[in-house]
Amino acid sequence: MHTLLSLLKGLALGALFNLPQVCTGTVGWMLGLYEQGTYAISSFHRSVKSNLFFLLFTGLGAGLGSWLLSNPLGEFCKKYPLPAGYFLLGAAIGCLPLLWRKAKVRRMCASTVLFPILGAGLILLAAFSPGGWLHFTIGGWAAYLVVALAGGLAGAILLLPGLPVFSVLGLLGLSGTVTSILEHPEPALGIALGGGFLLGLWGMAKLLNHCLFRHASGTHLLFFGMIAAEAVLHFPGLPSGSNWLVCSATFLVGLFGVTLVNIVNRKRK
Repeated sequence: MHTLLSLLKGLALGALFNLPQVCTGTVGWMLGLYEQGTYAISSFHRSVKSNLFFLLFTGLGAGLGSWLLSNPLGEFCKKYPLPAGYFLLGAAIGCLPLLWRKAKVRRMCASTVLFPILGAGLILLAAFSPGGWLHFTIGGWAAYLVVALAGGLAGAILLLPGLPVFSVLGLLGLSGTVTSILEHPEPALGIALGGGFLLGLWGMAKLLNHCLFRHASGTHLLFFGMIAAEAVLHFPGLPSGSNWLVCSATFLVGLFGVTLVNIVNRKRK
């Protein structure tokens, strides 16, 4: 049963992965994969069998979802942007009660307000800042270091909700480097990119796993602000005419779908 659920959640993750308005970290919270995923990556050695099966079947599902469903879903979103946008909006908002509950807020204080504002500020900074903060001249051995850095940042950002990987790499002047390698692969640079990506993914998973368990309140409130800001930024606009009914329905499907997933996950624990 656990294997089937991991496969199905991976399928949904892969289907949503290539949509421009969706971040992997946010989808992880929507599907109830986030905490188990960061633990499995960062603490693989502590429970090799269960972590291996989880990562294997989630990865298999994600690969199948990306291959079979991401393009049709992308075309659907282009053809019906408002209903699709309201579905994703409802799903993102559905994550907020879960994060608030996990933050275990018992009374309002400065940190209860500060952490969500900080999280929202990070998303807004990434969204509205001009790109190209850094400039790299790639040549010789420095090329491998820059590519490894780009891969490491991509792996780390992938786990953060609300932050699109290529948008952040663009701010740092690195998106063109990664795109060039993906479009015109070179074995040595590909290895540097992949190695950096895996190291960044593992390092961020290690940090997040520590924060989620040792600093649970602040971390969940930070994520609350990040996902709330993401929802505001990707607000699809007001529908008109009969679209009100369709968009309301897709919003509720997204909202209650994520709520149902969280209830099921809570009962499994």
